[in-house]
Amino acid sequence: MTKKGVFLQRKFAVVLISSLLLTSVFSCQRRQIKIPELPSDRHQPYNFIGQKGMVVAAHPLAAEAGLEILKKGGNAVDAAIATAFALNAAEPFASGIGGGGFMVIFLAEEKKVTIINFREKAPSQAFPELFMDKGKINEQWRRSHGLAVAVPGALAGWAYALRKYGTKELYDVMQGGIDIAEKGFAVSKTFSKINKDEY
Repeated sequence: MTKKGVFLQRKFAVVLISSLLLTSVFSCQRRQIKIPELPSDRHQPYNFIGQKGMVVAAHPLAAEAGLEILKKGGNAVDAAIATAFALNAAEPFASGIGGGGFMVIFLAEEKKVTIINFREKAPSQAFPELFMDKGKINEQWRRSHGLAVAVPGALAGWAYALRKYGTKELYDVMQGGIDIAEKGFAVSKTFSKINKDEY
């Protein structure tokens, strides 16, 4: 896996984990913050205090989508999935349904942590020799050949989490992402550059 792929997977996992640490009601004051243009390993220190919960996301529109779900009585899982769908629309180059991940959920009533693994999987017809060329593993094929494409797990994982631990319907948590896609939004320099350079 490339460094970019690892970074994007980590970013997705951090957003989901951060979102899942929510409670069902949000009452802290919303603040406007400037989002850094380029992702980095360094953080800008921000001090926010949530009275009953908080939504954290890589894009402010995605955080707002999660917040709306909380305001409508959704729980942390509902808000996290709404945030993920919204990120799919706001940052399609970094977050989306074409990947997978893990979801860490704290079940407050049971005082228990559960983890859902919805990472990508090899196609059912894949076999170990698929990337062999003349008795050796072909690294190029293993990394970038069409046969190396995995089956995404994001949608199945989000739907499972919503059914098992959420309180909202799928169409409710998708609405923020749908609104972003239909209404559009101002893109950042980073979004514009990635779109121009890679697509």
